[in-house]
Amino acid sequence: MELTESNLFYRHPRLYDQVQADPQHTAATTCEELVDTFGPANARTLVDFGCGTGRDLDRLAKRFDCMGVDALPSMVDHAAVNVRTWTSATETSPPRGSGEQSM
Repeated sequence: MELTESNLFYRHPRLYDQVQADPQHTAATTCEELVDTFGPANARTLVDFGCGTGRDLDRLAKRFDCMGVDALPSMVDHAAVNVRTWTSATETSPPRGSGEQSM
């Protein structure tokens, strides 16, 4: 059984966002604190592995050049539509990988 078949949230990313809402940006703030504590000084780039719907990328892109990667095309497609801020030195829209689903 594939992941999308076994998980309601994977089939309906909008529902995932509603149930996993993070209005205080706790996950993104924790990520920033971890980078500040354990990452290299002046870190400028960040890869969000398992980015899901891209909820945290919008916040993190204010500080980092970000890329989100997820194994589920439905999540990547949802993120590509809903993430408002894309920052990259070379791209202004979500990049697409061939073998992996990325954004």
